Amino acid sequence: SGSARLAAVPDAVRMQFSKRTKDGTEAAREYAKAQGQDWDVLTAEQKSAMIKVGTAKQRQAKMNDGGSDLAAWKAEAAAIGYTHASVLTDARPTMTRDNRLEMAREASLTLVDAVLTGKAKIDGQELRVAAARGLIASGIDTAADIDAITRSYRERGVRQDGKETALAWGADKPVRGKARVGVTTALHEAQERELVALARAAHADRSGALRADLIRAAVWIREALPLESGGLRFGDEHGQEQRRMMDALGTGGRFAVGIGAAGAGKTALLAPLVDAWKADGRTVYGTALAWRQSDGLAGAGIDRDKRVALDPLTKRMQGGKLTLDRGAVVVVDEIGLVGTRQLLELLRLQKRHGFSVVAVGDPRQAQSVSAGPVIDILRTALGEAAVPELLTTIRQRTERERETSGLWREGKAAEAIERKREDGTAILATGTYGDVVQRVAALWRERTEANPGAAVTVSAPTNADARLLSESIREQRRDMGQVGPDIRTVKATDQAGNAYALPLAIGDRVRLFDRTHARFEDRGTRGLIGNNGSVLEVRGVDAQGITLRTAGGRDGHVAWASLQDKQSGRTRLSYGDVLTIDSAQGLTSAEHINALPAGTASVTGFKAYVAESRHTEQSWLVVGDGAERRDVRTRRAMNDGRPITEDQVWANVARNLARQPEASGSLAFLNAATDVRRGTVRGMQAGMQRQQSRSAEGLAAVRAPERIRSFQVKAHERVRSFQRRVMRAADAMRKTVAALRPETERRQSRMRM
Repeated sequence: SGSARLAAVPDAVRMQFSKRTKDGTEAAREYAKAQGQDWDVLTAEQKSAMIKVGTAKQRQAKMNDGGSDLAAWKAEAAAIGYTHASVLTDARPTMTRDNRLEMAREASLTLVDAVLTGKAKIDGQELRVAAARGLIASGIDTAADIDAITRSYRERGVRQDGKETALAWGADKPVRGKARVGVTTALHEAQERELVALARAAHADRSGALRADLIRAAVWIREALPLESGGLRFGDEHGQEQRRMMDALGTGGRFAVGIGAAGAGKTALLAPLVDAWKADGRTVYGTALAWRQSDGLAGAGIDRDKRVALDPLTKRMQGGKLTLDRGAVVVVDEIGLVGTRQLLELLRLQKRHGFSVVAVGDPRQAQSVSAGPVIDILRTALGEAAVPELLTTIRQRTERERETSGLWREGKAAEAIERKREDGTAILATGTYGDVVQRVAALWRERTEANPGAAVTVSAPTNADARLLSESIREQRRDMGQVGPDIRTVKATDQAGNAYALPLAIGDRVRLFDRTHARFEDRGTRGLIGNNGSVLEVRGVDAQGITLRTAGGRDGHVAWASLQDKQSGRTRLSYGDVLTIDSAQGLTSAEHINALPAGTASVTGFKAYVAESRHTEQSWLVVGDGAERRDVRTRRAMNDGRPITEDQVWANVARNLARQPEASGSLAFLNAATDVRRGTVRGMQAGMQRQQSRSAEGLAAVRAPERIRSFQVKAHERVRSFQRRVMRAADAMRKTVAALRPETERRQSRMRM
């Protein structure tokens, strides 16, 4: 949970003692074989039951050894060459409570900074969690220590982006009827206010607008070209919507923004604008949050040397290495992934130098990892009418696939999944995590062989998922003759610091994590071979480095030193057959596999929409059945032994993938909190006014006593009315009994005779 970590215990030892489920699975396979059953054809429920048996057998075997758990653990540690020495000492210095709390506060500020970097508004409980984690460093006495730390946040402020800032508290939206406390910072508020002001000012400046005739000429040229040569068609209804957005962006102010759904053809509509800007003598730069996404703007006609990731672009301008004047245009792709601070830096430079900024994106796709829902902020700042939208899509070739993609965007996961189940493209893969990984790799091979020459891509939620899936697909590719024997195994790492062994062979597809240069064999010169996220093919491995081939067919030799991580010394490289969902944003392929081997508990609807809209022909959803069943069980009452049906599993998948937790901006939160306070004040004023009016008329200030007396009178009357009805019924019964008595007595007399 991130609450504590005993660093004295090495990772290898920790993994050795976290293997019970793995061993239980192997034991379950053996048990199934002994029972004459095929593990691979068992249902998920049967596998789950056998894993429990396998785990129990492991436990029983340990008990039958005659030793205690502690003795068994020590024996396991000795077997791997590890001797544990106690990390508990009496060296902890004594300190006063004030010193202890100050130490905890300093430790917690780093945690608060990390939270506030990713969110403009946080829940009040998140601050308490940060305070509790900070107290781990100094020791905690009672819950009052947490209160003391959070009180210091209110009185002394916190740290955000390395700067001291004050907190702003307010009433947040209630959840399940319960009120919550929300928190933002003065720095977030100031940044958003400045962003709004700069965006409005640049949007109002029409000095950089393109002439309509230049846009028409560029469109005419594109329509005259063959499709395979960059030609475009704007004749149908969707094309006309593209033209409307094109005109709005091209003839707008110095800052313009448009919203386009995944596959709507945002890059296509930018192409004529880029042609028109160049014809008008403008310099056009393309940027996005990541290098890989900025490279995608090649389809818009932006030159390679002018496609730069956003942070390097702003740093070059701030450092004076790059100057963009009023004749320049910066095209920002996937604006929804950009945070408030990053866009603010760009607009500050725009104000200073006067260049134009045109941004496109979709707030329904993967969200920014930095604070600030910039598209929502910009829509509020500029007005809904000033932000054109293009919500239809042309990426998918069939109407049904386009409709299904639209359902994912709208958060209608249940309907989308139902359609995919009907089409046979939704798969519940049974078994363990490893079984699901192998199922995805088998599906990749099946679809690749069924569509020779067509690209079949795969995405997964995390880097760890992507690497393990890539390893399994690599074995399939080797079996297909696409990957040769291993030449060299390197100690590798990714951008998250995960360490792993990476065997390399000719034919491997590897992913870069940095902007990387190589010596190209065809010209003997050095140059850029790829960026963070680029996937290249291995063509050679030697002691000096690795030879990689680009998508364009150029081979370049990259020295190992160029790929070395400065801290760990490991090679920053991984397999590239599978990308994370975030990295796949902007990707287009014939078929795409959305692989979720660990289930959907941590996947939002935004990521589901990205993964389910990469394809032109068909999209596959593969979910780990076991992980979903565990999720279902955690939502049930304890000891609920009812079997979990397939429909219930899919319902759980739909519930998870329908979540679209949109981030809240600082200004939106403060405005909402102000409305809550204003509503409370007005409600109180209205109540006081009624009381004063009644007092002036000589009546009681409140009507509650009158209402109570009225209720009491009515209640007493209802009771008396009920009593009267009961008495009348009793009288009627007595009369009936009296009338029947003579006849009853005669019958009894005859019976005695």
